[in-house]
Amino acid sequence: MDKFPLNSNGKIDRKQLPKPDFTQNECQIEINGCPQTDFERQIHDIWCEMLNLKLVSMNSSFFALGGNSLLMMKLFYHYQTLNNQISINNFYEFSTLRDHILLLLNDVSDVQKRYNDDPYCYKVTEKIIDKYVDLIKHDSAVSSHVSTSRVTSAFNRVFMITGTNGSLGSWILIDLLSRPNQVVKKVYCLIRGTDKQRLRLAFEQRKQDVTLLKDEKRLIILPQMDLSDKYLGQSTKMYKELQMEVTDIVHSAWKMNFNLLIEHFESDCIQGVYNLLKLAQETRIRFHFISTFASTEGSIVKEEPLRRRGESTLPQIGYGQSKYVAEHICMVAADSWGK
Repeated sequence: MDKFPLNSNGKIDRKQLPKPDFTQNECQIEINGCPQTDFERQIHDIWCEMLNLKLVSMNSSFFALGGNSLLMMKLFYHYQTLNNQISINNFYEFSTLRDHILLLLNDVSDVQKRYNDDPYCYKVTEKIIDKYVDLIKHDSAVSSHVSTSRVTSAFNRVFMITGTNGSLGSWILIDLLSRPNQVVKKVYCLIRGTDKQRLRLAFEQRKQDVTLLKDEKRLIILPQMDLSDKYLGQSTKMYKELQMEVTDIVHSAWKMNFNLLIEHFESDCIQGVYNLLKLAQETRIRFHFISTFASTEGSIVKEEPLRRRGESTLPQIGYGQSKYVAEHICMVAADSWGK
């Protein structure tokens, strides 16, 4: 299938998924490792029940299979009945089925070795940056399209914004819609899920001015945002409209979870930055990325682009590392595509 069906909250709607063909999956499980002992099968079955799956590879990550913080709390509740001398933080950090089994058995030698090799995921972080640097350089080398620079103007700006259901994003949207029409002509607002009323409800909950949302010609709400998709979850027709209309992209959406590792931010957050930059590059759209001091762990740094592999600027949590990666992707894209 080309896309996963989403529910009103922007999550995968498992009820709408086609019934899987497990014949190939079973072969893959054999390759990747399947539970052997009674205890391994017990934990495997807990995962399957929690994630509504029939088979899980020993090397699969809980979060890659659709797990989230709430489900992790429920999973940890089961674990505590088996071993009450455990910490939930370890299960976030080492999230495969095999890791969880080893942690529950207090057999942490393999887990500890990987932790000692890269305790704060610095190597993984730099590897992800390198991946997208190579992609951008490859795109620059093979692209035959020469985009035309748009005339910079303070008037008739057309914005596309993400993250408006969040606190910061909603205030950015208010600021844009409060400006005169001749300054901000139109705003495309990308939201997760299918329910366009989610934005209104978010405004009401924050006691914000919902009357700003009434002008449907000026505010275009685009549901089913999927930043991991090259068309951002939109139809090809709408994507082309964004290419033609948008003058500025404001990217505020991000996964707010301080327990996850950097790998868990790549498929939607980091890949999303790359896809938005690709849209900006195609027709010279200005790109505004909302970062955070977590990308530098709040340390004192010079007002200059962050250095690669600088000890004072490497954050130690996945959220901050993902922002650190995104900043470097933006800088490389500006150097390669912004000329």
